[in-house]
Amino acid sequence: MAELCSDGAGLPPPGEWGAVTRAPEPPPGAWPVETAASAGDRAGPWARLECAAAQALLGLWSRLPGPCDRGLRSAFAALLERLDRRHSRAGERFIEQAFRHWGRPPLTPAERRRWVRAAYRHFLGVILESERFAREVPWQRTFERVQIRTTACARELLLARRPALVLSCHVGNWELGSLFGARLGLSPMYAIAKPVKNRYLSEAIAAAREKRGIRILYRRGAMAEVPAVIQAGGAVAMLLDQRANVKPVLAPFFGRLARCDRSAGVLIRRIGRPLLFGACYRLPGPELRFGLELGPVLEPGALRDLSPEDLAARINSEFERMIAAQPEQYFWLHDRYRDAPPDGSAPPS
Repeated sequence: MAELCSDGAGLPPPGEWGAVTRAPEPPPGAWPVETAASAGDRAGPWARLECAAAQALLGLWSRLPGPCDRGLRSAFAALLERLDRRHSRAGERFIEQAFRHWGRPPLTPAERRRWVRAAYRHFLGVILESERFAREVPWQRTFERVQIRTTACARELLLARRPALVLSCHVGNWELGSLFGARLGLSPMYAIAKPVKNRYLSEAIAAAREKRGIRILYRRGAMAEVPAVIQAGGAVAMLLDQRANVKPVLAPFFGRLARCDRSAGVLIRRIGRPLLFGACYRLPGPELRFGLELGPVLEPGALRDLSPEDLAARINSEFERMIAAQPEQYFWLHDRYRDAPPDGSAPPS
């Protein structure tokens, strides 16, 4: 059991991994900010059939015993690595760039393919384990499966229940990371996301997230809705590690310039609230257990004079740290450097 600090907050001391010994926050009974409805473009009988098939497959697969589940994930990941060559090749290039940035020996073609298969396998695990956790673990027992480590500033932010923008990347289990943050008091928790193309599946995913205590702000219109959420005392989670297509800024990511999202900088100036970084990692073992790391916290005053490029570089450096902690739990299957400068090199820091 975690050592309690003198304030009796039920959190481990800053910088130490430990259990949460206080009761979880319940899911909101009502949402203070109604969000704009948005869903995918595809509708009709075939889309309904696709949605029903996806939900049935997820329900069945997530109930398989551990050895069957792991074997099926490995087989499916190997199949995807062979069939989905576009994402597989993008993943190989991305992994190669990260290893070069870390100063590690170059990977052989076989090693790059193994990393790509591991990325597919992990992505399947995020979907399946989020479903299993929501079904098997009542919200009252959430913290029985979670270890937490915070910085001192992140701990103070949680105890004061300060509204914040919560930034993360596609490492570990980002779906459950938002859930655990909400249970710790970053609530009501809203998350910015894109709808999937199938309208019915998009609505089903949003309903499942809301049942867990996360309401979706769809990207189209989210920038106008975030200030109202923050003003109501809520938190907004954002994943900002993927390529930006609308008004991007160029900043280094693993030593190479990439197109980055400027929305965090826009929002921090608009709402004047802190940025809190967080990552949720899967812990080893057959039981669903996770490690939630919160911090650092960047206060708006410290960011006010940064250019959009410098802020994006600061955010990317935190993402690099999160990914380096558990690189086998990162979603490498993204063409991160597409449409970036052809030479790809970032200026020395």
